[in-house]
Amino acid sequence: MNRKNIFKKLINPKNNDVHVIAEMSGNHKNSLTAAKKFVIAANKNGADIIKFQVYKPETITFKSNNKDFLVEKKRWVEKI
Repeated sequence: MNRKNIFKKLINPKNNDVHVIAEMSGNHKNSLTAAKKFVIAANKNGADIIKFQVYKPETITFKSNNKDFLVEKKRWVEKI
């Protein structure tokens, strides 16, 4: 189903279907490869939609030096 059709289906008040929404947070750890694997796995496991959780580092409510919570200055250089 293409993107346009899924939105029409979701907002149709006569539609009683259940849709699976996968949510991707920062678990990719700044790896485009890991993010792609998540999207592929979500699709293979029946997700209709993927919600991408986006935030700015300054909105995190606690300070941590744990490397999993640190944002590197480099950007993804892999091609999509």
